[in-house]
Amino acid sequence: MDAWAAQELRASAEGPTPIAESILERLLGPDDGTHRWRHDADLVREMAAETGLQGFIDQLGIQRSRVDELPGLACYDGPVLAVGAVNDALVPPGSHAAIATAAPRGQARLLPGSHMFVLHAAERIAVEIASWYSSNASLLNGSTIPTAQIRS
Repeated sequence: MDAWAAQELRASAEGPTPIAESILERLLGPDDGTHRWRHDADLVREMAAETGLQGFIDQLGIQRSRVDELPGLACYDGPVLAVGAVNDALVPPGSHAAIATAAPRGQARLLPGSHMFVLHAAERIAVEIASWYSSNASLLNGSTIPTAQIRS
């Protein structure tokens, strides 16, 4: 049984909330006892509860069937920006470096934080994207994806 199937069985038996609870530190970084960490943990719990069992199982199915498109980036002639967090335990910084390396005009930006860094870094992320966009705008307008690479 693969890891996705094991998660699906666990979710079916326990629901999504205990799974979310078990990966809080992977999502948020170590529990530092602050109000912010507790607040973010509560948000994760709420998201898990609101997603519900079927939604959670559907998300696992999407992850299980995801096709690795990394090789296709070599065919894309436009600029690519991969933004991630330095301490992301679920999508490690090496993943962003691999994206940047695979794309001929790829770049990676790593910001402080863990997997859920977007909860508190939206403005910082926007600044990074805006800066990258302004330095790549002329390249973006003429970029194309070969039709053989487009999935329906």
